[in-house]
Amino acid sequence: MPWVEFHNCGAAGIIRDTPPHELPPEAWSIGRNVRFRDEKVEQAPGWLNFDASISGSPTYVFAVPRQGTSADMWVYCGNTEVWAYDGSANHKITASSISATGQNTWTSTLLSGVAVVNYGNGKPLYWTFPPNTATTLTALPDWSASWTCKALRTYKNYLVALNMTESGTLYPFRIRWSHAATSGAVPTSWNAADTTKDAGFTDLIEGGDAIVDGLALGDQFLIYKETSTWSMRYVAGQFIFGFSQVYPDIGLMSRNAIAPIGRQHLIVSQQDIYVHDGVSEPQALLPARLRRYWLQDLDRTHRDKVFVVPNKHRREVWICYPDNASGRVIKALVWSYENNTWAIRDLPACTAMGFGGTYFSSTTSTWGGVSGAWTDVYDSWDEAGALNEFRVIAASNEDRKLYLMDEGYKAGEGPYTSWIERRALPLFGASRRGEPKPLHHTVKQVRSVWPRMTIRKAGSVTICVGYQDDPLDTPVYSGPFPFNPANQRKIDCRVTGRFIAIKFESNSDLGWRLDSFGVEADIVGRY
Repeated sequence: MPWVEFHNCGAAGIIRDTPPHELPPEAWSIGRNVRFRDEKVEQAPGWLNFDASISGSPTYVFAVPRQGTSADMWVYCGNTEVWAYDGSANHKITASSISATGQNTWTSTLLSGVAVVNYGNGKPLYWTFPPNTATTLTALPDWSASWTCKALRTYKNYLVALNMTESGTLYPFRIRWSHAATSGAVPTSWNAADTTKDAGFTDLIEGGDAIVDGLALGDQFLIYKETSTWSMRYVAGQFIFGFSQVYPDIGLMSRNAIAPIGRQHLIVSQQDIYVHDGVSEPQALLPARLRRYWLQDLDRTHRDKVFVVPNKHRREVWICYPDNASGRVIKALVWSYENNTWAIRDLPACTAMGFGGTYFSSTTSTWGGVSGAWTDVYDSWDEAGALNEFRVIAASNEDRKLYLMDEGYKAGEGPYTSWIERRALPLFGASRRGEPKPLHHTVKQVRSVWPRMTIRKAGSVTICVGYQDDPLDTPVYSGPFPFNPANQRKIDCRVTGRFIAIKFESNSDLGWRLDSFGVEADIVGRY
């Protein structure tokens, strides 16, 4: 009986924009809550409650490194107060109430270890170095009471304020920079008229698009406007900084939609997601893969809520966005920059995420929490310790919680469904190189599927096998067929059609991994 093998199941990731019958054999048509790693498909972990004693409703969160310890301070900001979590307790670090309204309005930066936050409706605040929960946030010195800015970032020893409002007048093209700060301190002056100081400002009016955000990249500071990108470089002398346009037709969709990746930035623009080095032509990451899907699923009326977070331990970037169905940030595109694959995952309703050091112990990081033989566990033992040091934390204003992401296989305390589906599989036969060879004009009958899978905990995944008479039809599935890798080698079925579809799914705390699978089938006629 003919046999077709499908290897390297995680090599191509999810590709939605290409018709399924045109995809390579290892690509997937759609899926949710999976990760592609080492050319395998894994159930992606969900999230757990990080701090049961959280105070207030967080809208923003970021990590502040502590000296001499492996865990960071986690600072979370709300509409009226800012709190710090030191690993055991929460401490309010605002001396008086603030007024931070709207979503994705906060920005944060570190200047020689000094944490500086900005909420766009008052003076930026800083936390005295080293971070101490006995101290409170203080307004930046020499910052005019009549000024606000949309974003505040660090470049060398300077603070850079972007998109200013001054004395009630909006200057959306304006950049202000401070006098240079000394190590461990904030700048003492923002007075551009003082010729003894470095402070100054300029307006990038060309193009008419407003400044959205900015971030340092190597020896330059990149300023992202709505439809263009500019470079700011230290030149010293009378002008202090020089400015030039880098990309005339690529800008930024929203604040906090930039992720540093080594010597590059990943940015979310109005029309695509790019990675670039600030010099050469940007690389568009979505075309022919997920571009149409994402732009259709994104609620563009709330695109100002889009933000990104680097999950550096996993060598991923998460692009978190509000979907059309809810208008809330409950989904993320996940780009693995290690193997250049895309995945899609669910999120708790959140307003921001941060990446930093912490410690969190659970059954997923202990031998007692793993069933089966040690040889069946596909993470290295030391990986759990590494994960305890660098984690993604999500702030949920709606749930009034901080969530530890990428932990456990539950959605908080609720069920967590992970699935991966391939439509219009390229049956039948094999090429000279052993790759599956499609025969679109024949009718096939699938008799069995042989997955090579492992799971962390006892249980079963389900497998559905379907057919399509047209490659763009919705599959008609048979099943689900339960499959337990511990005591099964295959599932039997009788599915007949011109095009074949297959789906692997679980809604429980398993931690499964799919390495490859084989399909046993016959040609039973011509279409």
